[in-house]
Amino acid sequence: MKIAEERLAEIYQHALACFPEECCGIVIGPSTDHIGLEDCVKPITNIQNQLHQQDPTEYPRDARTGYYMDPKEMLAVFREAEEKGLAIKAFFHSHPNERAYFSPEDTKRALMEDEPTHPEATYLVISVFPERIADIKGFRWNPQEKQFTEVSVVTKEKINLNTASIEELIKLKGIGPQRAVRIIEYRQKQGPFTRVADLVKVKGIGKKILAQNARELSTGRD
Repeated sequence: MKIAEERLAEIYQHALACFPEECCGIVIGPSTDHIGLEDCVKPITNIQNQLHQQDPTEYPRDARTGYYMDPKEMLAVFREAEEKGLAIKAFFHSHPNERAYFSPEDTKRALMEDEPTHPEATYLVISVFPERIADIKGFRWNPQEKQFTEVSVVTKEKINLNTASIEELIKLKGIGPQRAVRIIEYRQKQGPFTRVADLVKVKGIGKKILAQNARELSTGRD
């Protein structure tokens, strides 16, 4: 799943604002495989503390290690999506001071009688620490395996070595105008890059520059 930077920023801001408690929310929008600018991030109040105070036996976790979406707010989002013909695209919550993973408790919340309540939705888990986001991972229901499995989450548009302009290439670390021109000349003379690793074949670009930028690059074929 590809997530637009603007929408990702909204999710991260909510996670940081709720820290050291878990945040939670829903993303609604047109039925596509990505979260784009046309989608809406809907933060939901985590009422886990209230439930814990009312019945600590039934709800042993507080909001630092658990979340429970406010039912009224959640229902309002579901109604909005239905009225506007939008899909429930993702549910998200944070793990304060913890890594991003789909826990047994997360699985339990997402199922009803061993079947997912929203089989088409992606479940996003954000790892958050004081004043910083460490990671984000996505999980979807796998009907063959009958469990939630991790899916790729792309949080930033990669630069395509075979189509990037000089302006795009100079955004990379260690790539100034001269090296950017060499990259374009290389693909014009040698043909399209088939691997990101082939960037080192361009004069003046070594393994260090490749390592600094590898995660931001694509050939359009990967």
